[in-house]
Order: sequence, then C-alpha cells, then structure tokens
Amino acid sequence: MQTACIAEVGERAAEVIEQKLCEFCRLLRAHGMQVTTGRMIDIFRALQAIDVFQRDDFYTALEANVVARASDREVFRQLFLQFWSGPA
Repeated sequence: MQTACIAEVGERAAEVIEQKLCEFCRLLRAHGMQVTTGRMIDIFRALQAIDVFQRDDFYTALEANVVARASDREVFRQLFLQFWSGPA
C-alpha cells in the first residue's frame, strides 16, 4: 500500500494538491464558511502528518481545520463530496 504525506508526493503533485486546496477553500468561503489564511496554513501543516491518499484522513484533516461552527459541518461534507469526487 502506498502512503505519502504532501511533502512526499512529488513536487508537481504537491503543487496540484495545493492549488486544488486553495480552490476548495474559496468554494467554502463562497458558501459562508470562515476559512481564514491561518486555517489554510493549518491545513497544509496537517497534511504533512497524514497519508494524503487516504480519503478519510484527508477529509478529517480538512474538516478539523475549517469547520468552526456545527452548522458548517453539513455544508463542508456536501462540498467536499462534490469537489473531491472528480468529474461525473
């Protein structure tokens, strides 16, 4: 089984993940979530400690760093599934 934190996935792959995470954070903001620059930095730090290829770990790392209000949890879940599922 392949495991890798964001620092180990290769420079190009890390750039793509970083770009997609920024897009995802903009989407969350557009839906009223309070995703600050500090929270984004925390996301990148969290991704250094997990296997980014494990979807549940990836989800949990993002959720833990951006969901500040209980009312945001379902919005986050729906947007995560929509955004990270790829093209339909």
